Amino acid sequence: MTDYLFRPSGLQPGTTYRVDTGASNGTAAAITRVDPKTPIDGSKLKADAAGAVPEFVGTAATLYLRPLDYLGTPGTAVSSTGSAFPVATASTGVSQSDLTAAVAATLGGAPDWMNTLAEISTSINDDPAFAATVTAAIASAVAAERTTAATMTNKTIDTAGPNTLKVKGMTVDATGSNTGTWLFPSISGTINLVGNSNTQTITSKSLDTSNRIIDSSDSTKKVAFALSGITTGTTRTITVPNGDVTLTSAAATVAGLHGLKAVSLDPYTATGNGAITLGRIYFARVRVDDAATITGVIYHVALAASGATSGQNFVGLYDTSGNLLGVSADQTTNFGSTGERKAALTTPYAAAAGYYLIAILSNASTSGVGIARGNSNGSSPFAHNLNVTGVNSRFSSFTTGSQTSLPSTISTGSIDGVTSLPLLLGLY
Repeated sequence: MTDYLFRPSGLQPGTTYRVDTGASNGTAAAITRVDPKTPIDGSKLKADAAGAVPEFVGTAATLYLRPLDYLGTPGTAVSSTGSAFPVATASTGVSQSDLTAAVAATLGGAPDWMNTLAEISTSINDDPAFAATVTAAIASAVAAERTTAATMTNKTIDTAGPNTLKVKGMTVDATGSNTGTWLFPSISGTINLVGNSNTQTITSKSLDTSNRIIDSSDSTKKVAFALSGITTGTTRTITVPNGDVTLTSAAATVAGLHGLKAVSLDPYTATGNGAITLGRIYFARVRVDDAATITGVIYHVALAASGATSGQNFVGLYDTSGNLLGVSADQTTNFGSTGERKAALTTPYAAAAGYYLIAILSNASTSGVGIARGNSNGSSPFAHNLNVTGVNSRFSSFTTGSQTSLPSTISTGSIDGVTSLPLLLGLY
């Protein structure tokens, strides 16, 4: 025997119907409700407010609904065209095997203890807002982890927390307020040290030009370390005195006060003229505090040369290894009269911070040029070279032969600090 499922609709709301086997024979059909929770009264069903009756199962392919009057007497059969109206046909019904397959597909292999709606409801604590409840619980747990003191291993505190801290291979042991020890094992890359009220010690860590010390209130204010000028394999120590120190820019030095890149002595101390020995190259050792482009040499002629030899008078710039870095045009005309002179280098030189030698050479038929100079106290070796000798002398000369031009290289071993003049020479 085949069973058929019926889903009647389009009926009179609130009206009670009897399921018959025929359109007019008044024989009640044997039916079974699909939902056993609501029993049926024999073959009678009552349409709901939407004009539908509960689903039911019958053994015939076609059944009919006959409305009953208030006394329970069968009324006229439902009809839409003037003839008996079929509620369902075999084409719209399904067999018991179809129902069994549909139920199995719905369960999808769920275990016996979780294959009914009642069991699922119990498992979520009969909570209609279960998803929201779980989400809130997770958020609460995450917030507690961010704010509660705990030991964290290889975890990341992201920007949603009160601070941003990447923790990996790092031990943070902090107690009290704004105190603690930070241990940085095997750190490479960029370390940002943000100023605050704490004291932090960093031992044997590299702080190169890619790292910065950042102001605590304005992160755009930074200090970088540039150590490229240190000799390879050498460690230089910066010793802080027992007192507050303010770093002063080169502009506040004597050279800076005169708008120069370097100067051999304070022009205020110049007391006379240094009569240059003809054909001897004289040097003044100066320091360029900041990397700069050297345009030329400045000097002051205190005594004009007599019979200056054309093409044999020059000023120039050497490094402390004896290499000529730049030379002026012939200074015969400039040496022939007194006053301040600026001699441009034929090619400007891009100088790194460090020490350099300013050179001057004079040749004449009678007497060489006299350059403004400082005082030479004492006897040779003079006080102006106190504690320094040779190429390290503050003032010196090249003692080899008689020169008519500035050589491209000189032997630093031939630089003599004994035969010297404290000449006022500068770089601009």
